Amino acid sequence: MMRALLALILLLPVASGYAASSGQSVFDFLALDVGGKPMGMGGAFTGLADDINAMFYNPAGLGGIKGIQATLFHRRWLADTSYSYLGVAGPVAGLGSFGGSILQMGGPAIDSYDVEGTRIGTINPRETVVALSWGRAFLPGFLAGATVKYAQEGLAVSSISAVLADVSALVDITERVRAGFLVGNLGAPEDGSAPLTLRGGVSVSLLGQRLLGITEMTMVGKDDPQLMLGAEYRVVQMLALRAGYMMEVGGRELGGMAGLTAGAGFCLGPLSLDYAFTPMGELGNAHLLGLTYRGADMARKAKVEEPKPVTEVAPAIEPAPAQVVLPAAEVAPAKVPAPAKDATPEKGATPAKASALPSAPKPAKAPAPLPAEKLPVK
Repeated sequence: MMRALLALILLLPVASGYAASSGQSVFDFLALDVGGKPMGMGGAFTGLADDINAMFYNPAGLGGIKGIQATLFHRRWLADTSYSYLGVAGPVAGLGSFGGSILQMGGPAIDSYDVEGTRIGTINPRETVVALSWGRAFLPGFLAGATVKYAQEGLAVSSISAVLADVSALVDITERVRAGFLVGNLGAPEDGSAPLTLRGGVSVSLLGQRLLGITEMTMVGKDDPQLMLGAEYRVVQMLALRAGYMMEVGGRELGGMAGLTAGAGFCLGPLSLDYAFTPMGELGNAHLLGLTYRGADMARKAKVEEPKPVTEVAPAIEPAPAQVVLPAAEVAPAKVPAPAKDATPEKGATPAKASALPSAPKPAKAPAPLPAEKLPVK
C-alpha cells in the first residue's frame, strides 16, 4: 500500500511536466464538473470516489461499488448554456466494475453570416463526450481504473473529435483516510490538444462516517491550479448537507460569493435526489439537479442464505395399522405311525387302516368263558 502511495507521489511531477508542455486546449468543456454530490462539495471528489460519479473524477473508485448504479443530472450553466449527463455502472464478477456515460453540452443558436455580412442561417453548437470506464481492486486498500472516451466539439459547418483516456488510482491509507490521483485527457487531436487534467485529493471521514471532509488540487492544461475544499454532514439517514469552496491559485476574482458551493442530498431507499448551487459572481449563478440510483450489494444477494436452525420435534406417533385376521389355512395334521404289533397278522386278515388322528385307547377284552367241561370242580 505504501509503495502504491509513493508511486502516486512520483507520478505527479512527471505528469505536471507534460501538462506544462501541452499546447492550446480544444476541448475546454472536458474540464466541467459533474454530479450533484461532488458539485455540492466544491467539485472535490477524486480523493473519495465512492459512487458512480467516480467515472468522471477517478474511475478507480468503480472497483468499490457493490451493485448497479445510475445517475442523471442537468445543469444550467452560464450565458444560457446547459449540459446534461447520464451514467450507468455495475460490478462484473472477477473483472471489477464497468460503466458507461454520455455528457452533452449545448447553447442558444448563433446567427451565421457570410464574408459580406449577410445572414445565412443559424448554428447550434454542441459538445459531446461518450465514455467507457473500468475500475478494480487489485490489493486490499488499492484500486486502479481507466476511462476511454470519444469527444466531439463543433458547429454545423465543422467539427473536431478525439479519442482520449484517463488513468487513476485510489488508496485507503487508513480506515478513515483515502487518497486518489488521476491523469486525464491523455491524447490530442490533430488540430490541437485536449486539456491534460491532473487531479489529486485526500478525504477523511469522522463521527462514524457522518462527517466527511475532502480537499483536492486540480490542474487543467496551462490554466492556474485550482484548490477545492468540501464537506458533507449526514443529519439523518435521509438527509445530507454539503458545502464547498473552489478557488484558482493566482487567478482573477469574480467577486460576490464566487467559489462557494452548497448542496443537499435527499435519500429515499435506493434513490437520492441531489441539488447543488454554484454562484459565479459577475457571470451569474449555476444550478444542478440530479437523480441517482444505488442498487443493493449484488455479491451479498448472490450468496446462499444459511439455513436457519431447526428445533428438533419428536415425530408424531402414528397409530398402528389395523390388523386383519385371516382364516387359518388348513394344515394337514402330521401322520402318527401305527403302534408296532408283536404278532404277525393272521393270513388273509385285512390290516387295519391307520387313522388320520390318534384314536383313544381301546378297552381291554374280557377273557373268553371256558367250556363247561373245563370249569373247575368245587
